[in-house]
Amino acid sequence: MFGLFKKKAKDVTFTEEEKVYIKMMFDNFKDYAVKKDLVKRFERGITAKGLELYAAAQEDKAFIGLASEEQAQNYLINAIAAVHKAYQVYPLPLYLFLKAKYLEQLRVDRDALINYEKYVDAFADYKEEGFDKELLGKYNLEELFQIAARKTLTL
Repeated sequence: MFGLFKKKAKDVTFTEEEKVYIKMMFDNFKDYAVKKDLVKRFERGITAKGLELYAAAQEDKAFIGLASEEQAQNYLINAIAAVHKAYQVYPLPLYLFLKAKYLEQLRVDRDALINYEKYVDAFADYKEEGFDKELLGKYNLEELFQIAARKTLTL
């Protein structure tokens, strides 16, 4: 699996649950051929996407109605940690936005505001590279920029 668990990407440590999602992402791309000069970027992108999907699953668990308030908070904390790691591994502005969103859901408005501001700043400097489009999937960074810009005025 490209050795990501042997040597941590940028010294990021993954939980066992996060590793499951990362492995699922690598399994989805196991038959892809990647140019040698792009392998590290590809590995980091796939790792970040796995962390993003893990965070989304944690968010879902927080809001399905079966979780106690304490459990919901813990799920959101897990989601925040995962997208924070995703940004460390592969600095796609999307992960700053998601971190801000999860912080807002956790009612940590000051930290949410800081991360929405970081997203706005990162978006201004962002230049999409080849693999980014696949990682973004359903997300439109321009639309997220509009949302984040409004949030910085209201939080």
